[in-house]
Amino acid sequence: MSNDPGLVNAGDVYDLIVVGAGLMGACTAWAAGRRGLRTAVIDQFEPGHAHGSSHGTSRIFRRVYPDPFYVELTAQAADSWQRLEADTGVALRRFTGAVDHGPDRDPHRLAELLADASVPHELLDAEDAGKRWPHMRFTTDALYHPDAGVLDADLAVVSALARATSDGVDVHTSTPVTAISPGRDYLVVRVAPNGAASGTTAHPDSGEPEIVGDAGESIPLRAKRVVLAAGPWNQAWLPRLLGTAAPRFTVTQQQVVHFPQREPADDWPAIVHQDLSRTDIAGEEGLGIFAMRAGRAARHAVKIGEHGHGAVTTADSRDGVVDPVSVERLVRYVDEFLPGLVPEPFLALSCLYTRTPSEDFVVDSAGPLIVCSPCSGHGAKFAAYIGELVASMITGDGSPPDRFTLSGHTSPLTR
Repeated sequence: MSNDPGLVNAGDVYDLIVVGAGLMGACTAWAAGRRGLRTAVIDQFEPGHAHGSSHGTSRIFRRVYPDPFYVELTAQAADSWQRLEADTGVALRRFTGAVDHGPDRDPHRLAELLADASVPHELLDAEDAGKRWPHMRFTTDALYHPDAGVLDADLAVVSALARATSDGVDVHTSTPVTAISPGRDYLVVRVAPNGAASGTTAHPDSGEPEIVGDAGESIPLRAKRVVLAAGPWNQAWLPRLLGTAAPRFTVTQQQVVHFPQREPADDWPAIVHQDLSRTDIAGEEGLGIFAMRAGRAARHAVKIGEHGHGAVTTADSRDGVVDPVSVERLVRYVDEFLPGLVPEPFLALSCLYTRTPSEDFVVDSAGPLIVCSPCSGHGAKFAAYIGELVASMITGDGSPPDRFTLSGHTSPLTR
């Protein structure tokens, strides 16, 4: 894995350059390498960095959605993860099962959708659910499905990039992309020399400002297609590249908090709990909780977060400071609903959501540029599928679902 763009012949024309090496970019590089595409993937940081949305050792993967479109998509995602695990020889998922409950989660409706898709599942009343999982408390019926668990995001990024490298993909880390501009028959991706300080000058082709190295230079790389998989940084890149056609993103800083188990146990399922009528300590309405085993980061702990709360920010301006009000809400939640945990957090972290108004993803072509933004706080489980989808778009044997297109964000997802 190289981090020196000077090792690349600047006269080469890649089939594609992937900007961003988080979950989506890494999986796209893996899928492109499998198809024999001449590929480079570039990231301003090292793999596993905590500046965006792809870090951590535990993310939920699950089959349950209140939307049959995504239920079906999870089946395709499972197939893609199996291919990536087979290619790398690394187990990236741990099956723990998952439980959905709460007055606004509607377990019975979710069960109907799983039945329609032939997904194994089980409905339990609150009493039976409490007997099966005595470390949890239930006030409504609960839906359990076994084909769910925890995805190791950090390991997935590293494994996908390693496999891509072995398939001939050039991987460049600690390498900021400073500009993307049209060339004669290709796109030009300019990168700062490794370790260079930044300044500003005018782009020689367009006159637009670009960031350059301390020697007043940037290195041009050329590609037939460019995949923009920059997560929250897409919010800044896309208006510059697409103008008024750019999708609208909102970036928020989210918190996740780790709580220790009272007794080490392996039977903790992933959890989604929703009660929209509930009022929290700050007077805000709506309880939307997700929880899962914490993975390698803390083996005898459960990671808990909120879907719906989070301060609006940007990728470059986020402060990384965990909101103490959010932590207090989660402490109260643990005290009330998760008696198997000690309501004393020992690790709190922040990450970024990049959300669309509909919570659908954006995966679409705009000329030679492919926007790859599976975001909205529920995209991690689809990363391997999205990588294969983007590769198929480049080779011409695949196309994105209508709901993912730049003009197709009209069908809201109620999570």
